[in-house]
Amino acid sequence: MRKEGMAVSGKEYKLVVSGHMSSQDSSAKAKARKKATEKSNKPVIITPAKSEKELRNAKGRPRTGEKLRVAAYCRVSTPSENQVQSIENQKAHFDDYVSKHEDWELVGIYADEGISGTSRKKRKSFNAMIDACHRGEIDMILIKDVARYARNIVDSLSVARELRSLNPPVGIYFETLDLNTLRPDYETLLSIMTTCTQLESTQKSESMKWSYRHRFENGRFPCPTFYLLGYDTDEDGRMIINEEEAKTVRVIFFAYCLGFSVESIAESLTKAHRRTGWKGKDAEGNIVYNTHWSKQAVIKILGNERYCGDVRGQKTYTEDALTHRKLRNHGEYPSYFQEGHHEGIVTHEVFETAQRILKSEPFRCREKMGSINLAVVRKGLLKGFILLNTFAASSNYREYRELCETVEWEEESIVSVEIQKIAGFYSLRSEFGRRKTPVQITLTGKRISPGSGLLRLMDGVEYFELLLHPAEHLLAVRGASRENPNAVRWAEWRAGKFKRMNISTGSMSEAIYDLMNWERDWKFTCEGYHRSRGGDTVILFDLADTIAYVPVYSYDGAAQRYRVTGWNEPIFPYHWKENIYGESFVERITKCRMHMVDYFGIWDIYAKAMPVKRKCRRNPVTMEEFKETLNALTPQEEFERVEV
Repeated sequence: MRKEGMAVSGKEYKLVVSGHMSSQDSSAKAKARKKATEKSNKPVIITPAKSEKELRNAKGRPRTGEKLRVAAYCRVSTPSENQVQSIENQKAHFDDYVSKHEDWELVGIYADEGISGTSRKKRKSFNAMIDACHRGEIDMILIKDVARYARNIVDSLSVARELRSLNPPVGIYFETLDLNTLRPDYETLLSIMTTCTQLESTQKSESMKWSYRHRFENGRFPCPTFYLLGYDTDEDGRMIINEEEAKTVRVIFFAYCLGFSVESIAESLTKAHRRTGWKGKDAEGNIVYNTHWSKQAVIKILGNERYCGDVRGQKTYTEDALTHRKLRNHGEYPSYFQEGHHEGIVTHEVFETAQRILKSEPFRCREKMGSINLAVVRKGLLKGFILLNTFAASSNYREYRELCETVEWEEESIVSVEIQKIAGFYSLRSEFGRRKTPVQITLTGKRISPGSGLLRLMDGVEYFELLLHPAEHLLAVRGASRENPNAVRWAEWRAGKFKRMNISTGSMSEAIYDLMNWERDWKFTCEGYHRSRGGDTVILFDLADTIAYVPVYSYDGAAQRYRVTGWNEPIFPYHWKENIYGESFVERITKCRMHMVDYFGIWDIYAKAMPVKRKCRRNPVTMEEFKETLNALTPQEEFERVEV
């Protein structure tokens, strides 16, 4: 420790400094201290800082001797009458405020009505004002308070910095804070105030979400009809059918159920000059309508449950209060459904038929759709199996089960065979090393992936058919020709050998998942049992004997959503706990109807599936009904319309 004597105004005091330093360091620092305490004998002239008023009037002025060009900005978040009155009051206030400053000139008032301040994307007047600043037309911006300026701290500071960097700089003056962004210390106060307004917006957003959820839980569904084709709202707020517009809705549903494509429906409605759900206003405030139909406009109507009288709440949700980005609710939040909320334009049967077709739309094969029908095998080893098709709209599993029950085994074909039980011996499961490449398939929500063992077993088979037995929970695979309308291509010839392909199954997987009560986002692997005879092979999979994989999610910042990036350890069926190593001898040889081949000699695996008359699912729309509805669809020539 070192002690030095220091003098201040003639008096000495001790300076005590502790630490480890060399003599050279001590000498250098002593010189620095001496230099820091020296005072110059020459006088220093200090020019005081300008006052806030002087800074506001002078720093932003681009031209000497001329008035400061001032623009005012106003904003309200909703287009209600009270808010419109508020914005008019703001305009009058700034007009009066600028007139009290002789050296100011009001060059414009920019106003955004019914626009949120959480983002500047849709604030046309605000962006126009910033562009005018860049063109040198504005010297200063007047805003009443920070809440009118921005409720997003990023936009708030970036715009202020952007205007300060101009030459000459443009300041933003907030009246209630008496704050000018040309001040060097403006960022601290502006950041605090903008953070408060941003937090207020977030809290309001959460309050609105809670309010809507509370209404949904109590059966109060807000149903605005301004853009909902076919409905109006009466004085009590109830939905009532607009008969003229409802004609268009019925034609869309009827035509789609009868096999017309959405493209042809849209083209026909456009030629008939039928209105879409879009409405707008022209420069004079008159309501105008759009009569140009697109494919998406037709699909949007077909997928809206309100046309059959039901209503579903929280189908979408706002991801962020700042971006206002809407996403479809896939289970992130609860959804609310009420049947019979109002009178429907079409029946539930028509609506459900349209939904089945919509689900299969991305997988439809136009060339094969004409020959597809619901069919069941009525003889052979696959008796009672329903023929599946990945191109057509899938039936639900209840319909499959009803169809399966129409097929029964004849009593005379049933023969009693005694199978000797071999005690103490079990068939080891492939998961525990019985063989390296078992015959397996993997099912996901919209895809079936064949295993390499299946490819080797059916070497040379490029196409096959899928069949389902809903009562026994069996899935069958048999070879098929390319010309078969139900054929699925699961392998392709490349580099001198077949390479397996993943199979898109459309809504067919949905029926299987519903039948087995599986979680929609899980993956399931199932081992197959096979028999061959005369060069033909059939493979059957027991869907009740599958291994499940639970997905691992990670957040994708670019897409702003969660994605599956992997799978957790496999989960085994509960009934495996009785014998984790495998099945008994009797269970193994009778698995998946294999004993019917070995003991009864039943084969005929290529027995044709017989089409079934639609007892379980009939088309709810007849051609006569469609023609009658179409004849009532007269062009709306008497209404004003615009093409957009």
